[in-house]
Amino acid sequence: MAQRLLVAALLASLLGCGEKVRVYTVPKAPTNTPAARPASEFRPDAFKWETPEGWVDQGASGQRLASYEIPGADGPADGSLVVLSGEAGGPLGNVNRWRSQMGLEAMNEEQLLEQIQPVRIAGYPGFVIAMRGAYRGMGDTPKPGYFLIAGMAGTPFGTVFVKLVGPDPTVSAEVETFIHFLGSIRVPEAAGTHSPAAGAAPTAGSASGFHWQTPAGWHELAPSSGRLASFDAHGSDGGHADISLYKLLGDGGGIEQNINRWRGQLQLPPLEPDALQATLLELQVAGRSAVGVELHGSYAGMGGGAPQAGFTMLGVIALSDSDALFAKMVGPAATVAEHKQAFFQLVESLTQE
Repeated sequence: MAQRLLVAALLASLLGCGEKVRVYTVPKAPTNTPAARPASEFRPDAFKWETPEGWVDQGASGQRLASYEIPGADGPADGSLVVLSGEAGGPLGNVNRWRSQMGLEAMNEEQLLEQIQPVRIAGYPGFVIAMRGAYRGMGDTPKPGYFLIAGMAGTPFGTVFVKLVGPDPTVSAEVETFIHFLGSIRVPEAAGTHSPAAGAAPTAGSASGFHWQTPAGWHELAPSSGRLASFDAHGSDGGHADISLYKLLGDGGGIEQNINRWRGQLQLPPLEPDALQATLLELQVAGRSAVGVELHGSYAGMGGGAPQAGFTMLGVIALSDSDALFAKMVGPAATVAEHKQAFFQLVESLTQE
């Protein structure tokens, strides 16, 4: 019953009703905003959920624990489930990031509290918010007539983000399913008693005004030309992955040029802007909007050597007004998969003075 009332409230506020329907009591003080709960033990692996019928599973990628394509006559919608450590920017920062993607003005805390509808996600207090606009993602050409609905909740194991965005008719038809999906997310009781894998704690690193936490088990190497830092990660199958952090002035060649260059290193053809945009992950790195990509192919590197089949590359690009920050991991697919979570924890730990 509560889910049906929440769906009604969301639709009433978005479909042009003259008076907004209120179903739940919304906290009045900004410090009580649902989802503003830091994680005490970052455990993205603790979360379980049920995939809704009709949602096409696209698998995990980058920071996403799950990705979905939701078919619709007016075009597909994109669904995602992400868990980040700490407060991950907080409710207001994330809502305003989503509003920016939809071509909408930023709101203040009081306006935020008027717009959100409280909901429980994984058993913890959170909120859901919806908005319409011209969606441009991470810099793409605006797509008018789009609808975005998102939920967020803080838990002791990480901050949960669930988002559905796509053509208005497609997303509107999935609002109730989206709310049911939020309700299906859970953390098993045993998760609280889980002990992290044995090994040394992450170690702090810094260079050129950037700071990060090096994952346990990674071996830091002497930085090569242009790199802020270099690491080697060993796989249980004997493989090695190379990880690098580096900074370039300006836009460093831009997102499209760099990702197509990486694609070339893996013997993949370049993509046109629209097709390339569809492969990107939305991230926040060192206070910047960023994009990530996961590529699979035969790696030839920059030296033009014989391609090595079965390689994976993870890449992140974070632009600012003055420079471009890059993070990259490349190695045998099994080794990269083994260290994928650690790579994104490294990226998430990055801060700038």
